Amino acid sequence: MAFAPAADSSTDAPEPRGLWAPAARSRLIAALTRATIVVEAGTRSGALNTADWAQAMGRPVLAVPGPASSPMSRGTHRLIREGVATPIQDATEVITALERTFP
Repeated sequence: MAFAPAADSSTDAPEPRGLWAPAARSRLIAALTRATIVVEAGTRSGALNTADWAQAMGRPVLAVPGPASSPMSRGTHRLIREGVATPIQDATEVITALERTFP
């Protein structure tokens, strides 16, 4: 089993258009992965968009719960609270979740 992180590495580049626009990128990432793991997400986050696409595609969504006082944890907590994501805290839990989904 292999894992590959996917992220936008350029923070000062102009907003991309076409295939690499944020919504298209989220859809592509969700389609190419066996599961989506959200580590941090504010209330308006591209990670939440990717999680929504993953859920729509029937892919597992996993989330790392962060500090309840952190604004960057609000999105992950919402995913867990609404039953969209399974909470995880280590790699063993990721593997277990994937084994349940893809025996």
